[in-house]
Amino acid sequence: MCVDYLEADLHQTEDGKIVIFHDKTLERTSDIKEVFPERADESISNFTLEELKKLDIGTWYNKKYTERGNDDFEGLEILTLEELIDISRSGRHNPGLILELKNPDKYDGMEKKDHRYFI
Repeated sequence: MCVDYLEADLHQTEDGKIVIFHDKTLERTSDIKEVFPERADESISNFTLEELKKLDIGTWYNKKYTERGNDDFEGLEILTLEELIDISRSGRHNPGLILELKNPDKYDGMEKKDHRYFI
């Protein structure tokens, strides 16, 4: 199966890295409550990329949707924008990217941070 585009929601970390994540916080779809219990309700922007890479963002799906689960989801890490671009360019078919700034007011100027990624 080929897709023409990948859609991704962008957030900026405390150390200025751009990551892919849908929600504003990590508690619904990661193991944040086990890894950083006192920070479970904090915004992604309050974490460094190194801290975010310690989280498992895939196992929750297998627990919630057992009939649709997939072993490949176990232990997934949050992706950076650079990693997503690498994935989109790595196959025979190179899908375009549709990038959404999830909290544009919070991340003012993110689109200017690295002009290679934004038109």
